[in-house]
Amino acid sequence: MNGKHMTHVLAVAAAGVMAFACSPEPVHVAIMTKLEAGSLVGSSEVNAAHMAIEDMGMNGMVVVDAYDDGWIPEKTELAWDSIRKDGIDLVITSHVSSCAIALARLAADQDVLIFVTGATTTELTGKADRFVRNVPDLNDEQTDIAAWVRAKAPASILIVCDTDNDAYTKPALKVFTSELGGIPWRTVSVSMRAIDADAVRAGMEAAPYDLLYFLIGGYLSTTGVLAQLGRLVQPECVVLFTPWMKTPALLETAGSALDGAYLPSFYPARGTDSRVDSYIDRYKAKYGYAPTFISLNVYSAMEILLDRIRQGIRSPGKILDSIVGTEVQTSFGPLSFDRYGDNQRPVYMIDDIAGEF
Repeated sequence: MNGKHMTHVLAVAAAGVMAFACSPEPVHVAIMTKLEAGSLVGSSEVNAAHMAIEDMGMNGMVVVDAYDDGWIPEKTELAWDSIRKDGIDLVITSHVSSCAIALARLAADQDVLIFVTGATTTELTGKADRFVRNVPDLNDEQTDIAAWVRAKAPASILIVCDTDNDAYTKPALKVFTSELGGIPWRTVSVSMRAIDADAVRAGMEAAPYDLLYFLIGGYLSTTGVLAQLGRLVQPECVVLFTPWMKTPALLETAGSALDGAYLPSFYPARGTDSRVDSYIDRYKAKYGYAPTFISLNVYSAMEILLDRIRQGIRSPGKILDSIVGTEVQTSFGPLSFDRYGDNQRPVYMIDDIAGEF
């Protein structure tokens, strides 16, 4: 090698080293979710965030850090402490409403941005805070579901309510029943953390029902077992779930109770929207199983954050300002955020639940 060529090689190498040395540190985004061993929930959402980074060509520029909050308020506090100690100020959450309320208290007055993808509590609605979310609040969710139920015109409704997530189920029950237009209804309460099947069955057998609504969220797939029990008591009843039961694990627990059952969704049914279908197909090909639907919310939330980071917008406050009061494009279509960072979306009623996965 002659001296002139060697000088050129060394110059190129030095330029590469300098470019690397001058490159900004990667931006860390925290994913707060439930990371139970063998659970599809947390892995679906963490994988969705990684897919968004890869799809936007930002590997190395943005790093995903997963934190387990177990979808339990007490663990949410521990996870938040870890996130802040690690210096992370951009956070995507998938947890339930009770956790979101706890986090709102913990994050008050902190310079952070929290993107909510799974909590519909009205405690976050209409507030100028550090939260944005790409799901509607439970007022819109339950009003749409109740309108569908009114159209079905059942003679009587039994509502099975989870008492462990009452930050969601209590206000949801109030909205849902207020929109029924006089259809008779009654409730059976259940702790999904400690199910008393005999008590639930006794409540079901207390009076007939034409429609059985499981006001339960958090991907608690044991709801499927209760659906089978409900069909055992009233074989001809219509079974209805909340949008927060859209998980492939429900197929295993509900069995034949899914025949004639309905599942509200914030995304169109499989086979009707190529954007949603493409994501699910790509996810299954990459990871070998169908994702939970919140993973689509996490993916679009990450897309929105990545787009800002790529533009050089880094501070939580500036990212927030660039989202609120705007319409944002995502891979699944546009999302409109009001001045408080809240979002409205239609509810689609799925009648082929198994076909979704």
